Amino acid sequence: MDKLSVVNLFTVNLPDTLMISLIGLLTIGKFSYFKDKHNFIRIALFTVIAAVIFFFTRSLVHNVVEQMVISILMYSLLFIFVIGLKFYESIVAGLLGVIILVVIEGIYAPPLFAITHIDIQQAFANDLTRFLYTLPERFIQVIFIYLSFKFKIKIFDFDNTSLKKTESYAQIFVTVLSTATMVFLIAVITKTLLFDHGNIDNTITLLLLRLNMYISLFVTVILLLALKNTNESHKKKHALNMNEYIQSLDYLSELIRNEKLDEARNTIDNLKMHITEKGSSRQVSI
Repeated sequence: MDKLSVVNLFTVNLPDTLMISLIGLLTIGKFSYFKDKHNFIRIALFTVIAAVIFFFTRSLVHNVVEQMVISILMYSLLFIFVIGLKFYESIVAGLLGVIILVVIEGIYAPPLFAITHIDIQQAFANDLTRFLYTLPERFIQVIFIYLSFKFKIKIFDFDNTSLKKTESYAQIFVTVLSTATMVFLIAVITKTLLFDHGNIDNTITLLLLRLNMYISLFVTVILLLALKNTNESHKKKHALNMNEYIQSLDYLSELIRNEKLDEARNTIDNLKMHITEKGSSRQVSI
């Protein structure tokens, strides 16, 4: 596998990670994210951190599949901790960002090699040819981003109000999927280490073990975030409910003070109905 130079960090890595951050946000419908100018600082930070990490991992990891898995996991975590997306949004954004870049490269690379009569080794031979090789890709990426902005093109719409109503279900689904994935990965690693230790030196086995470890660490982080978000969601919901009750009681007190007894009775009936519909999961005394 080719090695990246410091020049590549600025001419190739930084533009790539910037494109992934923008494409990831746009493909999940986060157009409103760009309305806040402070978020551009987050995007710049995302770009620099991802480029530096990729620069070092590229020199340490030589398997293409392993590089792609690490990239998807790394971008997903950066979308969470730097961009500030929810964990399920970040996973989709990281996955789509990497996949779309790979697809774009797969579209332009074969015709380019056919026209120039060079192969990938020659294209990556030095910093200049590597930079020139990425220019068509960069042009397609910019066009893709421009069209997405102009026509609001997206694959998922996580800013959609109706979709936000099902947010809790999305969190539950990701939590269950992550838990199941964790159990499966632990079982695979255990089986390999305990029963297939004779084949531990096999290249494919070692690759699978490394991938399992990467994904296990990632799933662990996602599970912790899911539990944290669920707890915060319950606290927020409880706070909102208590505010509703307080506002209703204040309104009721104002009606009684003004001797509007009929409206006060209606308010009491509505409040009683509202509390009843909440179920017996939470007792509220008035």
